[in-house]
Amino acid sequence: MSEVNVTQGMQELLSRLPKTDTLEYRSVLEPEYRRRHIALSLTSGNLLLALHRAREAQEMAVSYRDFKVGAAIVGLAFRPSSLQVMTGVNVKPDEESAMNVHAEQVALQKTRDRHFDVASMVVVVGNTQSDKQSGNEMPTLHPCGLCRNVMLNDPLVDSKASLIVSALPDFSKIELYNLESLHAYHESHDKSGITQLDLPYLPSLFDPINESGPVHTLIDTPQTLEDEKVWNETAGSFLTMRRLELLNSL
Repeated sequence: MSEVNVTQGMQELLSRLPKTDTLEYRSVLEPEYRRRHIALSLTSGNLLLALHRAREAQEMAVSYRDFKVGAAIVGLAFRPSSLQVMTGVNVKPDEESAMNVHAEQVALQKTRDRHFDVASMVVVVGNTQSDKQSGNEMPTLHPCGLCRNVMLNDPLVDSKASLIVSALPDFSKIELYNLESLHAYHESHDKSGITQLDLPYLPSLFDPINESGPVHTLIDTPQTLEDEKVWNETAGSFLTMRRLELLNSL
């Protein structure tokens, strides 16, 4: 067979093959798959990193009344598997400004733009104030009513599995809950789904991170070991129970 005939035959064969660049395959087990990945990402190290990133972002917020909020989202991608922390800040330059940007929504948009599949943690750091929608006085700054509704309708946030965390800037008070519990608290004052951690000052963990390279590592000192024990006995224990609850529910 001549080379021309072989080439024509190959082209004809290729033209009859179905296109492969069509819709991505999605399993009916996708919700369980997502929740398993969320559960495995709920570690004390990931939470501590997200808290630091949210506090660093808070310093760059813009507020005419000095009400600065920083947010961080732990985003998970499944294909290929990866984890990354995205941050956001609030921006309102003056009282009459049309620009009123919320930190959580900025972080969610960055997570979406970078093609992550789910937000396993949504962390908010700021000084607390009364909630304008519910009137509740909280020990930490909860996402506002607008952000609660945005997350409720955002496929990145799993209302049962994604962990919502709010903390004071010094991390002395931290609250942990899921989106369902957050709505229950602000709609019916049901506090049963909110866990509050009152933590002592842990300087080796809570002081701002000084970046010395691409990976931050704690120096092995007696103070660090003691601080890590306290952190793992509080936040770590809660996250361990949360992981087990999610995995057992699959």
